[in-house]
Amino acid sequence: MLNLTRETDIDYLVETILQEDVIKEDHRDTLYNLILTLIEKQESIKQLKYEKYKIIKSHQLPLSHVCFNKDGTRFITGSYDRTCKLFDT
Repeated sequence: MLNLTRETDIDYLVETILQEDVIKEDHRDTLYNLILTLIEKQESIKQLKYEKYKIIKSHQLPLSHVCFNKDGTRFITGSYDRTCKLFDT
């Protein structure tokens, strides 16, 4: 994966990619815009902050089974501690 930043020389990168003969010269503008969009997305991801939403009490021993219902709204876990827990997804 490319390490894209605001300082990336997009013109040089586009030229390098076009020399590989994978993308045609006709798509130069599209390629430029795609790389610019990737840089913006990477920058926005770096600004995201995560916080704790919920603490789920876990089993005391490792899980032995997990099973979802047909519509994927709930699941049940079984553990070697001889307990089962039901969760809403």
